Amino acid sequence: MAVDRANVDPSIAELWEHAHWLRHRYIGGPNPMHVFTRRVLALVSEHPDLACERIAQAARANLCEASRYFHRDVGLTLVKYRTRLRLLRYVGLVNQGNNNLTKSAKVAGFGSYSQCHRVFQAEFGCSPRQYFQAGLREQMQAAYVP
Repeated sequence: MAVDRANVDPSIAELWEHAHWLRHRYIGGPNPMHVFTRRVLALVSEHPDLACERIAQAARANLCEASRYFHRDVGLTLVKYRTRLRLLRYVGLVNQGNNNLTKSAKVAGFGSYSQCHRVFQAEFGCSPRQYFQAGLREQMQAAYVP
């Protein structure tokens, strides 16, 4: 099935393409991820709000070493990765019918709605309201169904 990807916001498309790339790398490929990266990914999945220092400690690595391997293998810093996870959690909550954007931001792990709005705007190039009410979400889902 051919899908017109020209109308999808490039930043949203990049986020989804990176998630699919990461999934492929994590499952295995020609250059498997370092053990620290795999441990960090597992810890972040289980405990998304754990501080970076605690994640490195639980992965049995020092923060600099874990961060270096994570960035090399994933292509994002640990902080940027965790921010994107929060954004995806936020989008998921709103998709599930949680229409209160402020409450969804708190549940997703943002300190405030203004922080969520700022990060959302930087990543997606539009406000959360524009994204959810202008149909950008539907365009992205139609263009990037795995």
